[in-house]
Amino acid sequence: MTPAEPVAAVPTDAALIAAWHGGDEPAAAELVRRHARALARFLAGAGALAADVDDLVQETFIRAFRALARFRGQCQFRTWLMTIGGNVLKDAHRRARRAAWCRWATICGTRRATRMSGRWPGRRSSGWPPGSSA
Repeated sequence: MTPAEPVAAVPTDAALIAAWHGGDEPAAAELVRRHARALARFLAGAGALAADVDDLVQETFIRAFRALARFRGQCQFRTWLMTIGGNVLKDAHRRARRAAWCRWATICGTRRATRMSGRWPGRRSSGWPPGSSA
């Protein structure tokens, strides 16, 4: 029997983060390779459109690498990354809702009427709470 070849130690996420801070670009690439698929599954399961998943994954890694100096290591890197991914998805949903509202308001002319009257669209009275008369 021949002796088994020694297996190279797989660097931990913490070691890769430290290497990336030291300027090692392949360490960042390894972090992306290691976590991108799980992040994509998480985002898709959380309601991201299939067409948007790749963009959301990319935006998540951009935000994570910009904020890496603030990663304290109190949780796993993947947990921290998924939290950022969830926030990216929430932001995308907000932008989509806002864009849909702007398209609807433009088509219906509601924005101009709302701005001029000071009323919310769909509200019957101008008082607060909704439904009270003024």
